[in-house]
Amino acid sequence: MTAFGQGGAFTPIGLANFAATVANGGKVMKPYLVQRIESPEGEVISQFEPTVLNEIDASTETMDRVKEAMKAVTSPGGTGYSLFRDFPVKVAAKTGTAEYKEKQYHGVFIAFAPADNPEIAFAGIIEDGYHGSTSAGPVCRDVFEVYFGVKDNTSETQ
Repeated sequence: MTAFGQGGAFTPIGLANFAATVANGGKVMKPYLVQRIESPEGEVISQFEPTVLNEIDASTETMDRVKEAMKAVTSPGGTGYSLFRDFPVKVAAKTGTAEYKEKQYHGVFIAFAPADNPEIAFAGIIEDGYHGSTSAGPVCRDVFEVYFGVKDNTSETQ
């Protein structure tokens, strides 16, 4: 195993799926981007459902420890605390600073929420963002604000 962000090639969807796997206790789900396709009249043409691909071989205790570690990231003293200290939903996260060249770094942030009953997973990579907590982390907060209704996603200049 390599350290988070070091020694591997990860896509944002792969990182989001990893966060979702931790959130749901170890089930690796098949990613999909479209829930359903509808005709102009509203008739459902195709519907897609969650599909379990695999379940990781880790004990419940191990999965719980990983979740607790991710919750600590957004708790006092954690690298993501400043992002979510006043957020009304508890978030579990992992920040990352992934070196891709000597002294050049991408900012990485993965999360899920609510931490104890997850509904949404997030992964973001900001090229040359350096710290995940100051680059991709604010994007995560913006997404979660809209998802949980903390902030309206409509623009006042529409």
